[in-house]
Amino acid sequence: MSSILTKHEINRQDIYNKKLFLRVKHGYYILNPNLMLKLGDEWINIYKLLDLESIKDAAVLSEKAMIAA
Repeated sequence: MSSILTKHEINRQDIYNKKLFLRVKHGYYILNPNLMLKLGDEWINIYKLLDLESIKDAAVLSEKAMIAA
């Protein structure tokens, strides 16, 4: 897995590099913050599309429900 992440780091020089990941420290990667996906005619940033705040909120609610059960 690490070799795939390393191969596609945004700062790596390789003709096959897709620049998908940013290494934040050794062994830790995030999606490229500038990664855009085309939906219809519009380009949307991956983080906006993922809506991580909603995912975090849902996880917190799920955790509270599990504790209450």
